[in-house]
Order: sequence, then structure tokens, then C-alpha cells
Amino acid sequence: MTYPQPDRMAPALTVYAPPPQPPTRPARWKWIVTVAAAVVFVSATVVTVSLLTRDSNESAIPQSRPEDSLKQISDECTLAASYFDIGDGGRTITLQGKGETSPGLPWSQIECILDATRMPDSIRGRFGNTRAMDGMQTADWDKFSASWNYHPRSGVNLVIAIR
Repeated sequence: MTYPQPDRMAPALTVYAPPPQPPTRPARWKWIVTVAAAVVFVSATVVTVSLLTRDSNESAIPQSRPEDSLKQISDECTLAASYFDIGDGGRTITLQGKGETSPGLPWSQIECILDATRMPDSIRGRFGNTRAMDGMQTADWDKFSASWNYHPRSGVNLVIAIR
């Protein structure tokens, strides 16, 4: 029996291992659930703290009636008494603005009323651009209704009512 010579031996078999796998990352849904849980927790904490720290007398304060708001607004804007009137049981305020030849409220006090009633910019633009030839103008917003006219000599006449 003859044995193969070492230089004539069959080549050794090479065993290949599978390529290394990248490290696995946690599933995306786990992060979404974690973030959602954190948001719910923070929201619940904020609501709880705000309810616990609320002044106990806050709920005992009566809500102001709508009729009081125009009187309160006129007081806050410190209107000159002879150029405005509260009517209809406090549901209407009538203002006389200053003109070239007529006394009345200065523009700053009329603007205070517009701000306090939260007149929208779209209506305020119409109000500020009214000309004498436009006649009586009207507009509604929130709980208010307004009508006005303007002439350079006599100024603006403005009526705001609670609807």
C-alpha cells in the first residue's frame, strides 16, 4: 500500500461561516408606544396640578352678565361722559367721535372700545375706511353687533350692541 506523497495530497476543505449580522435594533413601535405613554403621563400631570392649585374661590365668583360688559368696558376705557351713552339696560353703547368741527371722543378712546370688544381686523378695516358717502355701515362679531357712520366734520357715530 502506498500513501500519497505530502505534495500530492488533496486540498483541505474550507468551511465558510455565514456573514456577521448587524446588531438588532428594537422595533420602531416600541419607541412610539414609549413616547405616547410619556405624553399621556405629562398631560395627566399638568391637568392634575392645575386642578389642585386652582383657587378655591375662583368658582365662587359669579360670572359677569353680558349687560355688565359694556359698562365695564366704558369704565376701563375712561370715556368722557358727555360723548357716550349706555342704553337698553346696559346692552348698548353709543359713542360720538371727535370731528373737525364737533367735539367728541378722541380716536384713542374709540380704539380702546374696539380692542375691548375684540372687533376683528376685517371689520376694523371697514370701520377705519368708512367715508361720508358710504352711509350707515353694519357688522356682527362674537356677541356684538355694530353700526356706524362717519363724516370728517362731525366725526364717527358708533353703536355697539350685545346680540
